[in-house]
Amino acid sequence: MYYLFWEHSDDKPKPRPEIERARKRRERNEEINRLLDEMNDYTRLYETFGDDEYAERVGRVKEKLRKLAEAEEVDTD
Repeated sequence: MYYLFWEHSDDKPKPRPEIERARKRRERNEEINRLLDEMNDYTRLYETFGDDEYAERVGRVKEKLRKLAEAEEVDTD
């Protein structure tokens, strides 16, 4: 009779690389969608009320999107 013994370890197994890449891609896409929604909201508020603070916030969101896109380009290289 054969018995299998496993080493007991508190370390969690590392996810496979393709699963980890898919998780990171999904998180990045969720962040992009959230930022685009935020930008659309501020754009509508600016168009409705004309407050320059909303235009500044649109600019900040665009900057975050640009940085996220640059980071994505570096990851794919």
